Amino acid sequence: MIAGARNMIGIGVATGAAGVIVGTVSLTGLHQVVGEFVEFLSGGSLMAMLLLVAVMSLLLGMGLPTTANYIVVSSLMVPVIRVRGR
Repeated sequence: MIAGARNMIGIGVATGAAGVIVGTVSLTGLHQVVGEFVEFLSGGSLMAMLLLVAVMSLLLGMGLPTTANYIVVSSLMVPVIRVRGR
């Protein structure tokens, strides 16, 4: 149990950092700007949109741990892709 608790420290810090980032982006309204920018650059093409999201995930991955990167990108970009994918 002690080893499991020690291993969870990194994951807890990563998810906490992701929560702070997502909260800040949501409160400032930046998530709408980023979503509209990705939608504009893709020109309505779902494949182009997925490619842009992948590039954004790669760029965010340079400064965030994997778990935090996944949480941030999925919470910010899933609504954009979901609306255009219908």
